[in-house]
Amino acid sequence: MGSTSADGALAVEELVGWVPERGGVANIGLVRRVPFPTTVTHYVSTGAVWERTVAVQDKTNGGEYGRLYAPRKTFAGGSVTHDTWFGGPVASRSSQLQSVSNGSPPPVREGDEMFLSQGAFTDAAGHWANSDQFTDAFSGQIYADDELVLDMFASVFLNTQVPAGKHRYKVVTDTQRENPFWQLSTRVKTEWGFDSDTPKGERDILPMLGVDYRMPLSSTNSAPAGKFTFTVAFTMPNGVTTKPVVKPTVLLSWDDGKTWSPARTRCAGTSCTVDVANRAGGKASLRVKAADTAGRTVSQDVVRAYSVR
Repeated sequence: MGSTSADGALAVEELVGWVPERGGVANIGLVRRVPFPTTVTHYVSTGAVWERTVAVQDKTNGGEYGRLYAPRKTFAGGSVTHDTWFGGPVASRSSQLQSVSNGSPPPVREGDEMFLSQGAFTDAAGHWANSDQFTDAFSGQIYADDELVLDMFASVFLNTQVPAGKHRYKVVTDTQRENPFWQLSTRVKTEWGFDSDTPKGERDILPMLGVDYRMPLSSTNSAPAGKFTFTVAFTMPNGVTTKPVVKPTVLLSWDDGKTWSPARTRCAGTSCTVDVANRAGGKASLRVKAADTAGRTVSQDVVRAYSVR
């Protein structure tokens, strides 16, 4: 479990099994509190479909600092799966764990309705959460041909009727969270651009270009001082073909986004290798922009993406 540590807090893991031969009833469950960062081991039945949640709570009063979710999944007998929760940088994108077949679909358009279900926070392993503890500051907008069609205060409700036919869409989300546990990714602002037409079939998965940060961070999402190399990959939701990106840029800030400087990048295809010089004791913010060869775009700011030891 990767996290920003905080005194007086515990992680609460919830493991629920859905048993198909009993009508899909959730009749197996586990809830337990564990310290963090830590490693835990579960042995699960192959006859159930498992969904998992990890929440971080105050040890004294049980108030919740953050929560992430993983959708339903089966595990083959004799298999071993390793999973890291709250690994950073936590940002906003469609998770690779989301699928139209597991009850947790990626952003889709059904007829002339859009359902933007990618959530407000996604960790490096693809666990995600909405903004909707109602203690966060969230705003989300959907524009069709630069005309506002939805302005929403919670990510779970970022769904709306859209004009029929093909239009250019812009989706903007801005999420802020900071508490004794959540001291990184304190603000994530993302803007996506893409074209969408009325689906010919039941649905189309929306081509929202995602930023996937792949960093060798510690269990508390810190990096060593000095030279540091990581990868930024550009991905599409499951069901959409990823295409090469053009003119991607990565900028770095050490003052919570007040000023930015370009990072050294080597880009090819759908990813960039990024070299930075980490400042001891600092917190690095990231600004990433890219477009792919099909004209899908993304721009994302992550304030305090990771800390430096």
